[in-house]
Amino acid sequence: MSDESWWATAPERFTLAQAYHLVAEVIGWDAAVNFGMKVWDAKRPPSSTATSSVHGGGRGVIFIPKTINVFFGRNLVDMVGTENALKLAAAFGGERLEFPCIARASIRGRNRAIAQRIAEGARTRTVAVEFDLTEQHIRRIAKATSIRKVA
Repeated sequence: MSDESWWATAPERFTLAQAYHLVAEVIGWDAAVNFGMKVWDAKRPPSSTATSSVHGGGRGVIFIPKTINVFFGRNLVDMVGTENALKLAAAFGGERLEFPCIARASIRGRNRAIAQRIAEGARTRTVAVEFDLTEQHIRRIAKATSIRKVA
């Protein structure tokens, strides 16, 4: 499948769980990541939702039905749309897919973006607000991530 999305070329995709890769082969990377995060958000066991929603813990699990109709697959259609739901049913019908949060895979890209903003001359406080982090955390990230100062 030809996929011109950010996730299709991002090195972070290699750190994602196998379910994301399998689904991406069927519906594309952006749709796979969006679907996986919806499953993670809505389909985690209650014991892992309250304590780990901020830090990306737990795994969302969804059963993919073999057929999509009025009785089966409504939840799947709501998450990915009819066309992608039919593709997923054809590829994974009768299987359970487990999706962990992508937060850990995204941290490297976030850190590069933070370091880039600081290298461009943005104030630490401004960057901290943009990324919802403390100023001290921003300084640590900028120091640890090597990006040349923009003239």
